[in-house]
Amino acid sequence: VGAIVLMITMVSLVISQHEPNPETFFPIVFIFPAIALFGVVIQLYWQWSVATGLQPFMHPEMRKLRVKRFKIFFFVPWIYFAVIILFTTIITSQIEPSDNGVSPNLMWLIPVIILAFLMHFFSMFCLVYSLYFIAKTVKSVELQREAHFSDYIGDFFLIWFFPVGIWFIQPRINRIVQRDQFNDASVID
Repeated sequence: VGAIVLMITMVSLVISQHEPNPETFFPIVFIFPAIALFGVVIQLYWQWSVATGLQPFMHPEMRKLRVKRFKIFFFVPWIYFAVIILFTTIITSQIEPSDNGVSPNLMWLIPVIILAFLMHFFSMFCLVYSLYFIAKTVKSVELQREAHFSDYIGDFFLIWFFPVGIWFIQPRINRIVQRDQFNDASVID
């Protein structure tokens, strides 16, 4: 919503000016990354909370899902992202020619690019695995048995398209937690 408001603001600034001044957009350019970072942090926190927080709600006799693998795969893309930013900064500083006009030898760059290419695909796999794990966890807790892929394929896509899917997944998670709290309260009585 914040990004939409900023985009409408930018369009209205362009329309209102005969010759758009880039200085009017300068503050807005810094707000976009802040909004994006805020949204990503909220989404990641929700994913982590669902995947790890629903584990106690599993049926006691059910085979436990591999939470440790999920935790490792969950952080791999974000570590990769930080390393790519670091290497990009280093590489761009190395590409500039020296004072005598000679370009540095960049042969070491080829293995780095190959490694980054492979790590990129592994990071994509880790992201998909995280979505798979979250969807399987939600459906397994609902069914109180290990869910099969056909059971949670819809949940997988709802979690993938987070802004839409959250409106369908979160009420189900709330019912699971409330059902368990109700069952605990009736045991105490």
